[in-house]
Amino acid sequence: MKKIKLLLIMILLINLSLFGNTVRLKEISRIKGVRSNKLIGMGLVIGLAGTGDQSELTPQMLQSLYAYFGTRIATSQIQSKNVAAVMLTAELPPFKKIGDTIDVNVSSINDAKSLEGGILLMTQLKGGMNQEIFANAQGSLTKVNNKTNNAVNGYIPNGAVVEKEIPIKLDTNDTIDLILNKPDFTTASRVATTVNKRFGYETAKAIDPSKIRINKTFTFHDDLISFISTIENLKVTPDRESIIVINERTGTIILGANIVVAPVAISQGDLSISISAQNDLNTTEDEKTGNSFYFEGVTVKEVVNMLNKIGAKSEDIISILQALKEANAIDAKIKIM
Repeated sequence: MKKIKLLLIMILLINLSLFGNTVRLKEISRIKGVRSNKLIGMGLVIGLAGTGDQSELTPQMLQSLYAYFGTRIATSQIQSKNVAAVMLTAELPPFKKIGDTIDVNVSSINDAKSLEGGILLMTQLKGGMNQEIFANAQGSLTKVNNKTNNAVNGYIPNGAVVEKEIPIKLDTNDTIDLILNKPDFTTASRVATTVNKRFGYETAKAIDPSKIRINKTFTFHDDLISFISTIENLKVTPDRESIIVINERTGTIILGANIVVAPVAISQGDLSISISAQNDLNTTEDEKTGNSFYFEGVTVKEVVNMLNKIGAKSEDIISILQALKEANAIDAKIKIM
């Protein structure tokens, strides 16, 4: 059979408690209220070598710009081939102060052919629906390297200066809410138990699968930063579901190490698979049906490895994994890329 190309990446996404793997709380959660904000703005990129816009939008924007500087001119008099209308996007992280800088993404919104070599004129960056100005952006564009080599996108590192801080108040309440990045009943319970072991009984309580409410302790009553730091560095073992990721185009299979296959028998083409509830791995050859393999109490990883060794086709392996899932022989989600 044709040799297939399989990449088995052993990511321990499942049954982490079996391996004793722990993570810090800061890796799987955040403090409620501490978040970044998306910013957006609309401006002009100048200095393009004839690769700018051809439509009427840009002359209208340039007319407003000229008027701002006290010059009156008709749109029909404006040649905008060296200018392009663009949209700016940026992310303002929490606790950024006035005068700090953030990165800016710039993208053409008209018919410009390229933004390479252009310079962004000062543009206001606003936040969401409130239209508040949080930063001002300006500077020379750096080319964005991507698979499509798209020349109508640009990037300005540290291209915007923060003009307004995001108000974040942590010391107004007697409690702190810890929000899990991935809601899970078991993980939330484990987090509460871990915090209580460190600070004392009834310090923390899981409110729902994503939120753990933590009471401020007397020991840290005047040092909130150290209290939060201590919480962030506590270690827990998160409970995660089993997932098998399959890329049908490349034949890549990514799975956890210990996804166990329940007793089952499957026939796929000239392959016959039988898995029992024992703990040994045995293989035999059936002269009548071709290759016949008997797996006893093994994992998905071992099944894939064996099929790979005998040269099973990529599509056969993928079909077998999907059949195992349909037969409830594996307790794992299958995600097709």
